[in-house]
Amino acid sequence: MAERHWKIRKPKWLGEVIIQSLAIIFSILLALWADQWKESRKSRELAIVSLGNFLTEIQQNERRIDDDLPYHKGLRTMLAQLDSSHSIHTPAEFQDAVGVDGMRAPALLETAWLTAVATGVLTKLDYETVAALSLKLTADEIKMLEAPYVPHKVAGFS
Repeated sequence: MAERHWKIRKPKWLGEVIIQSLAIIFSILLALWADQWKESRKSRELAIVSLGNFLTEIQQNERRIDDDLPYHKGLRTMLAQLDSSHSIHTPAEFQDAVGVDGMRAPALLETAWLTAVATGVLTKLDYETVAALSLKLTADEIKMLEAPYVPHKVAGFS
């Protein structure tokens, strides 16, 4: 018996359908990439604006502290004088002598931080930046950072 080879014919439209399908797939992938690029760009811009807001707020807080500094220096001088005279023994005597209404700490702003948390912009920043922005220093740490650098002796060298 003779063997028959069957030849499967491709329809004429099959090549065109494959090309159109590939073009559609490419178009969809390109659109998805463009959308992702646009979102990434928007996130970077939002992070930059947020960092600018932090800078502005830090500068405003510095001005608020500088505005209250003369009051606190005067208060420190007055307390030193009262302490050296040993004339005050009770809180009431202190209040009568000084007439001070308190230490009057400046009201510092935190709007930039609260906004960054609420909008989720902190997730767009790298860890080191967020850690630096969230850092709160003690008074001793601030003094240490503001003090001039004094080199220390290196072990093993005279």
